[in-house]
Amino acid sequence: MAAPLLQACVVASVGTALGVPLSWPQLVFAFLAAGTAAGAVPAPGGIGPVDAALVLTLAGYGTPLALATATVIGYRVLTVWLPLLPGMPACRRWCSGRRCEGRGRPVRPCQPSAGVSRSEMLLMQYRWSVGVA
Repeated sequence: MAAPLLQACVVASVGTALGVPLSWPQLVFAFLAAGTAAGAVPAPGGIGPVDAALVLTLAGYGTPLALATATVIGYRVLTVWLPLLPGMPACRRWCSGRRCEGRGRPVRPCQPSAGVSRSEMLLMQYRWSVGVA
């Protein structure tokens, strides 16, 4: 329950900063209503259906369409795209082929080498994926 309320607070903060003519409770309710309505459409992270429903909900409350769209874009920038910036270097470091700390097994399955048959390679990849080295 905390995550949707925090996201609703982000929408309310962005809306207030952009000058949306709605109060915080109205903005929070608009986000929660849009999220509930868009929950019927399966999408990863609600990206797409929640955005469209939120723009329509804000417009239904009387917010100009351009301002409602800018609010939703600002919300997505802060909740989806901005957190990717510190995640990219971390992912690059972790996925560089180094060994996982503590487990001693490669991050990726073993690559084919001389003398390893296709079936042996598939068996090694299966063992790697289930954690049996």
